[in-house]
This record gives sequence, C-alpha cells and structure tokens, in this order.
Amino acid sequence: MITPNLRNTTPRAQRTHRLMLVCGLSLLAGMSTTMSVTAQPASYPMTMFAPASDVNNTDRSELLALNALSYSLIERARGGRADATRFRIDATLYRESLRRLMLRKHDSESTYTDTDSLYTQMVRMAALLNAAADCKTGRYITCPAELMRQLDNQQKLINQSFDKPLGGSS
Repeated sequence: MITPNLRNTTPRAQRTHRLMLVCGLSLLAGMSTTMSVTAQPASYPMTMFAPASDVNNTDRSELLALNALSYSLIERARGGRADATRFRIDATLYRESLRRLMLRKHDSESTYTDTDSLYTQMVRMAALLNAAADCKTGRYITCPAELMRQLDNQQKLINQSFDKPLGGSS
C-alpha cells in the first residue's frame, strides 16, 4: 500500500486526507458514516456502525459521507496542487459509490421521493468532479475559475438539500 508523506503537508491537508481516508474506507466497507454537513472536515463526528435495519438512515449517512468527499475534492482542486492521479481515483470513488447507492435505491423503491432531487444534485456534482479531474496540468489538477465557481455552487445546492427532511417524511 502506498501512503502519502504527510510530514511535508499542512495540518489542514493532513486532516482533509485523514477524512477522505475514513470516508473512503467506510464507503468501501459498506459501513455508514454520520457527520455534520456544515462543520469543517476536521470536526466531523463519526459513527462507524449504524443499525442495519434503518435503511433510510444508512442511505443518508452514506450520502453525507459522499458530500464530505466532494467537499474535500473541491478544496483540493481549489489549492491547485492536488495530485492528478489521486484526484481522479477519488472522483471515480465518488461516482461509483453514488452509482451503487442509486442502484440500491432503485431496487428498493418504485415511487418518487424527496431524495430524488438530492440524487440529481449529486449526479451533477459527479459530472463536475469528473470535469475537474480532466483539468490536469502536468501532475497536478488546475481548474479554471468558472469550473471552481460551478463546483462551489453545486456544493451549496447539495448542502441545502441536506437541510430538508429526506425520505418523504416531513
């Protein structure tokens, strides 16, 4: 396993990397992660195990973990020194994790719910992150200002969607 050299990075970059690692591992392992959307990455309270019977809560937790991953990807792209290979891998992780959640949702529901608009917003975010992954200059991701503005606006829309109750219950 290749581990990045965290000694030569800022404390904020180290916290962001640790958050991404925990979120990525929890998504890959099928665990759920509960976190506050409005908090900074270093202050996310994490609960690694959720009741298996509460599917809606588990889906929401996984969506929150994806939201944290997109937040950290945007911050890395904003810095202009994000490693292109790692960024592309994480953008693909975001897309495939969202795909897995949507397939699971499609298998369990056949009617429209309030989460459909959230999924739509997250699919748009996946497309923007894919576009950001293509903004490669040498070994680094360098996104144009217009794309960064679109990423920021999309992140705000997703955060607003999380403020609404999910799952059709008011």
